[in-house]
Amino acid sequence: MEKKTIRIYKEDDVEIELTQIIKQLNETSEYLTFVKGKSKLSIETETLTHRKSLEDLESIQSNESTDNLLTLFITNKPYDDNYFFHGIKNHRKERIFLLSLAHWDSYTTYSKNTGVFYFIVDILALGLDETNDRHDKDKTTKCIYNFMQKKSEIEDGIKSATICDSCQERIMDEEDETKSKILNDIILLLEELKKSNSYNDIVEYWSLSSNEQVKLFFSYAHEDREYLNEFKDYVKIFERNGLVEQWDDNELVVGEKWDSKIKDKIYSADIVIFLLSASSLASDYIYNHELKVAFELNEMDEVYVIPIIIKDCLWDMTEFSEFQILPLDGKAVNSWRLKEEAWTSVARGLKKAIDNIIVAKQENIKSAEDIEVEDKIFFDTNKILFDDKQDLTETSKYKIVLKFLKTYSRWWFNIPRIINWGSERNGFSELKKFTNDELKKILQELEKENKVQSKKSSKSNNLLYRAV
Repeated sequence: MEKKTIRIYKEDDVEIELTQIIKQLNETSEYLTFVKGKSKLSIETETLTHRKSLEDLESIQSNESTDNLLTLFITNKPYDDNYFFHGIKNHRKERIFLLSLAHWDSYTTYSKNTGVFYFIVDILALGLDETNDRHDKDKTTKCIYNFMQKKSEIEDGIKSATICDSCQERIMDEEDETKSKILNDIILLLEELKKSNSYNDIVEYWSLSSNEQVKLFFSYAHEDREYLNEFKDYVKIFERNGLVEQWDDNELVVGEKWDSKIKDKIYSADIVIFLLSASSLASDYIYNHELKVAFELNEMDEVYVIPIIIKDCLWDMTEFSEFQILPLDGKAVNSWRLKEEAWTSVARGLKKAIDNIIVAKQENIKSAEDIEVEDKIFFDTNKILFDDKQDLTETSKYKIVLKFLKTYSRWWFNIPRIINWGSERNGFSELKKFTNDELKKILQELEKENKVQSKKSSKSNNLLYRAV
């Protein structure tokens, strides 16, 4: 998929962490690519004039690249009309914007980092809606299309981090494929902005979120130590990237009370990984202490249990038959022609669980009601967490749809959008299995239960749905 590029420059005296902002923009977006301009930005005038100042910058943009969706220049110098930004199109129809952060602290307690992130989303949203409708008649709607009437409204715009219902309806039915992909990214970026709202600085939020490591506990028979060592080589990349902290009984220190230490580590773990073989299934200690504790925690949604078959054994005659087994096809690691392929399959399955846990750890703005709903509906423990081929029960289908709509409860979706865009979201790949008619029936039932609301689009006959 060819991506669209946004190139960003800043003057040296602009106090923002542009490298970190660009990194997170790229991690969040799926269609858009953000890059830092290489040329030095220097604006000679003390005051910015809309067209003249932008035209002066065209040479910087054209010298470095001629294939940008848009180019953004950032300065601390003020506009003569006191606007935050203006834009023009050059002769190639590429859009160029100049953002002024002058007197920023007079308008909001949010940092300039947060402001730049917000303005990037705002400028992208403007490009989707050529009517330039910014709620001229309704000055109260806290929508990204309403801001800019007054600079003092910037804080409301950042806090709401949304597109209002009427504006969503106006732009969501766009048949332009490029605009649709950009809109998808705008929704993801606004969700990221909303999650950071309790922090003055969005970069601080990212820093704290990235420190949320997933704790892994390995349970295995000592006869199978070589398999553990092999797998830990694959887990090492997660550890190096700061995603996980791993522990097994090899970490025990001489003289420690090993029984209590092992239980402490299980209780503090996010994922308990069992390496299954005849030896591990025969171990009374693993069964009576590690397995029972892990299963109890799993029942309370306190921990994921991930069984990995390393050698052929009677795992299907144990409690592990209730869980999704890795490797995904149930073929023991030692039965694969190439062990590397087996371990890679297992590592990819583990990565999905890690990603889901990290997302859950970062969702710090959920209401108590939302958290309660999530706890109840999160994929029937983890039986369907990994395997896209596994059949879904009717109950699971309802739970997945409701989970998705509640996760993105600020947005309206038509049925194709739920299936196509929703299935690409982390944790919702199962939505791809739904037919239009099947999903329509589920949505109608959820609406009868007052869990979902619908409305007809003014631009088409499509029904749009959102969680209540």
